[in-house]
Amino acid sequence: MELSKKDVGGFDTQYRALTIGIILAVTTVAFEELAIVTIAPSLAQKLHGLHLYGWIQFVVFKIVGS
Repeated sequence: MELSKKDVGGFDTQYRALTIGIILAVTTVAFEELAIVTIAPSLAQKLHGLHLYGWIQFVVFKIVGS
C-alpha cells in the first residue's frame, strides 16, 4: 500500500524543526554526561567515598538529568 509517491525525509519542511530539536536534545545530554563523568572521580574523593563511586555517578546523573 503506497500512501505517497514522494519520498519524505527527516529534514523535509514538516519534520525539520522536530528533527533539529531531537538532535540538539541528544547532543546536550551527551555533553552533560561527559562533564559529569569527568568530575565524578574528584567528587568521590572529596566526599571520602571512592568505594561509592558508582553510586555517586548514578545519583549525580539523576539529579542533573531531572
